[in-house]
Amino acid sequence: MSKFKARPGQGVDDFLKRFPRDIGPVVRNAAALIRKHVKADEAIKWGWPCWTGNKMICAIMAARDHVNMVFHYGAKLNDPKKLLEGTGKGMRHIKLYKVADVKKPGIPDLLKAAVTQDANA
Repeated sequence: MSKFKARPGQGVDDFLKRFPRDIGPVVRNAAALIRKHVKADEAIKWGWPCWTGNKMICAIMAARDHVNMVFHYGAKLNDPKKLLEGTGKGMRHIKLYKVADVKKPGIPDLLKAAVTQDANA
């Protein structure tokens, strides 16, 4: 996974351009969806694009064959479509293998809920 981490000083847009053809479209579509629904500061943190309001809202973490859309306080989100994975105290993620996965019903609702949750933090 580390070969995909951002380089020191790299901005989010430059980071999104450097992925190979197989996973690149998934990364860029995931970022576009987040940007559409999460109006928050975006920056590279811990080597990954992160969106931050009062606290961390979400991030994108790329692996060789998929992209994780990470919700930092996802354990507290209502997830009626059962999209979120993970078992930790707070963080949850959605695995995206292809561009069609980014378009799953329910992801925009989770992003909006994460923003609302952050605003109330």
